[in-house]
Order: sequence, then structure tokens, then C-alpha cells
Amino acid sequence: MGAWGYGLFQSDHDYDEISDLDAAAGFHFMQKEAETKGEKHVRISLYDPSDPTFVRKYLDASGTLDEMIEKYTAEAAAAKTDKWDYGQREYRLCLMGACFMMLGCNLSDDFLDLLRDKFTGCGFMPDALKQLDAALNRPDGFKSGEPFDLSSPGLVETANEKSDDETVTSPADFEILNVPAPFGLFKGPDTSKLTRAMKARVEANRMVVHPKGCHTALLPQLT
Repeated sequence: MGAWGYGLFQSDHDYDEISDLDAAAGFHFMQKEAETKGEKHVRISLYDPSDPTFVRKYLDASGTLDEMIEKYTAEAAAAKTDKWDYGQREYRLCLMGACFMMLGCNLSDDFLDLLRDKFTGCGFMPDALKQLDAALNRPDGFKSGEPFDLSSPGLVETANEKSDDETVTSPADFEILNVPAPFGLFKGPDTSKLTRAMKARVEANRMVVHPKGCHTALLPQLT
């Protein structure tokens, strides 16, 4: 399929990245254990888990949250010397951060600042950029320890919206949904103007002394 929208979690690429992150967190093993016990409706994942509270508490109590942040921050830093990376490891880091924000994990100001530095330059599509900008830069954005909604319409939901609310059942119904995916063969929309405005807002915000955990946007928000 590739991608069915320009938002977060609207491409096979994002789903593949999340699957790899889930494996690193030990969730694939935990998922198999749950299924072996007959728990058929359990989904243990960084993205859209059946029990977000359980996943969040596990990440915190087990130390997995800090371990993953350390691991993928180091990998993103190492990518600077890899001419074939094209921002993919920074993209993975920011996508992981988006999952953590959706779960309401306790994230440090340093990590959130790192996400602000990285998300505009690593290949996110326009709607995904706006979602991350809303979470990281708006006064009503993500607050550490509180879940923040960064979800996007899924494939079937998107298909039904494009077919005037008719139920989509045939594979042929999905063909019109293809849009360029992150790091795909075809280039997506130009995001240069969007990212310049976001970078300017980040820098303007940093010129103001904030209370801990509070980030006030000084520039007009993008719509």
C-alpha cells in the first residue's frame, strides 16, 4: 500500500518502524505470551495498545523507556556520519517520541527539546509535521505524564471518508489512496516553508524563560 495519508501512522513505513520498536521493547514476546494464554483481544504495542496504562507503566517500571531513549538517541547521533541514512534514524527517534507522548509517558525536557530539534528535518510529511508541532510547540501541547492524541485516520477509515461513507470491501477500493510514503521512491509535498516556520517558532520559544514543562508559542500556529 505504501501510504494513505500525510499524517503520523498513515504508512506501512511507520508501521514497520513501530514493529521494530515493539521488538526492542520486548512487546513481541509479551504479545505471544498473551495469545498463548488465550487473550485474543490483547494488543501490546507502543502504538494503539489495548491497555495504554499497562504499556506506560511497564515502560516506566522496567526501565525500558529510558533504555530506548538512550539507544535511539545514540543511533540518531551516529547517523550524522552515515551518508546513506537520509534522516531515517532521526525519523525513528521522533516516531518513538510520538508514541511515548500518546501513551502519556514521563519525558524529560531534554528529550522533548531533542525532538523539537529533529522532527522538522528528517522526512515527516506535512500533516505529521503539524501534529508534532502541535504536541511540542503549542501551549496546549504535550505535558509530561499526560496522554496527548497524535492519532491519524487508519486505512479503512480513510478509504470510507474518500468514498462518501460507503463501506470499502474490495482491494480495488484502496487503489486511489496511495500517496508518497516517507523514504519512498516518489517525493512527497514540499514542506520547506512549513518547516522554516516551525524552526523559527522553536527558536523564538527558547528565547523566553519558561516554568518547567511549559512551552508558550510566540508565533502564529499553522493550520
